[in-house]
Amino acid sequence: MRERIRRIAGRLKRRQTANRVVFAGWTFVLLALFFWRGYPAVTAALLFTLAYAAAAFVFVLAGGTDLRISLSGGDMIEKGGTMGIRVRIENRGRLPVFLCCGRVSALNRLTGESRQLPLRLSAGPGGSAEQVFDLTDEYCGRIDTRIRELSIRDPLELFSAKRNSAGRTTGYIAPQISMAGIPDSWLDSYNMESYQYSQYEKGSDPGEVFGVREYQEGDSLKQIHWKLSAKLGNVTVKIPSFPVENNILIILDNLLEPDTDLTPAQKSRLMEEFYSLSAALLEREIPHSLGWFDGEDQAFLLRRVRSTEEMWATVPEALGCGFSPSQVSTVYRYLESWDAGRFSNHFLVTGQEGRDTERLESRGAVKVFRTTE
Repeated sequence: MRERIRRIAGRLKRRQTANRVVFAGWTFVLLALFFWRGYPAVTAALLFTLAYAAAAFVFVLAGGTDLRISLSGGDMIEKGGTMGIRVRIENRGRLPVFLCCGRVSALNRLTGESRQLPLRLSAGPGGSAEQVFDLTDEYCGRIDTRIRELSIRDPLELFSAKRNSAGRTTGYIAPQISMAGIPDSWLDSYNMESYQYSQYEKGSDPGEVFGVREYQEGDSLKQIHWKLSAKLGNVTVKIPSFPVENNILIILDNLLEPDTDLTPAQKSRLMEEFYSLSAALLEREIPHSLGWFDGEDQAFLLRRVRSTEEMWATVPEALGCGFSPSQVSTVYRYLESWDAGRFSNHFLVTGQEGRDTERLESRGAVKVFRTTE
């Protein structure tokens, strides 16, 4: 991606350099003819050339200082659809902007793909102009669009002056969701009313026992373990266990091993598998949670899903998570950030050999959905 940007910038710079070389050659020829023969026509052409250079320098230096630029568009579209991105400039200055140049950068944060589109607009004093770009992408993801390397130039592009631009917008290409195949045997034991109890955490439910200890002042009489107290000869109380919901967490494994390189198609497919599993559970009226590591916030995010509306509400956020290399696994980030004992079933969607799955298995059942297409 960076190499492509450098190539585009290199072509623009070479074109400007070529224009300057041609103009300098033209000026040199006129000067030679002027001193050699001094024809009136040559004199007029030379004066016009020098006047253009001086005027162009002044207009570029002083023009566009009160320029407003904005980006709009970027709604959510389906794969293969067209996303219209509109660039608008408003020249609030008193000098014309002969040529406003730059590039529109469109980055798919999920797949990492980027494209660069040339921007060229002109606007008179108090005028405005627009340029519309039609973006399409065969992969799902969040499309971050912004303007880069904005500059003001004269018509022959001999001079240029950089201008600041904060224009940016965001659009989304929705994942294509299908009903993922989940074996019935994986869900037969699921019961929305049932609970398991953690072997690793004490809690407040007296129905299950985490352990025992000696009686302390303030303990409830209901917690006294009468049979064990009689056997040991001192008052012993039960430590209640922490209830664990018998529900499902779907994890998108978007932290990759350093030597793993997924293609844009694989990343898009993983996201679609992620949401297809969610849709399949909702089809069976099974609430669940979705989890992924957010590259921007550097945090593992959990989102509760109980309806199709809630599922789609998480899509814009998830599409921007990105896939990035990391020495630490997605599972590890989840385990260090959240109370991992709250889920009894885990669906891991991955395009690599799942890392730290054995640690996840110590907290509940783990089913791996491996997608490498």
